Amino acid sequence: VHLSTVKDISFDEYLKTLMDQKHISTTDLISRACISKTYAYQFINGERLPGRDIVIRMAFAMKLNIDDTQRLLTLAGKGVLYPKIRRDAGILLCFRKKMTLDETNSFLEDLGEVPLL
Repeated sequence: VHLSTVKDISFDEYLKTLMDQKHISTTDLISRACISKTYAYQFINGERLPGRDIVIRMAFAMKLNIDDTQRLLTLAGKGVLYPKIRRDAGILLCFRKKMTLDETNSFLEDLGEVPLL
């Protein structure tokens, strides 16, 4: 069963499944995505939903593809990345080029857009 076909899944369940698939521990995710430990545990435990940029940072930290990233954004109740929005288009390009979070932030700054960090 592919995850995108599962309809009734919560953000935290999907996040944990992706972390398992990518062999990323909570500690690694927190450090790679530059998230505070307290905040991270709140959404990993399903107590709250993260902001849009945090979801995108986690997606880069886990090296997710665009489909998994869009699904994670949807489950978090955030807007998906939309190519007609300049900043989103830049972020999508960075995903396609498999750039790191740091490279993405530099790219966004070069575009004159707000970085993810």
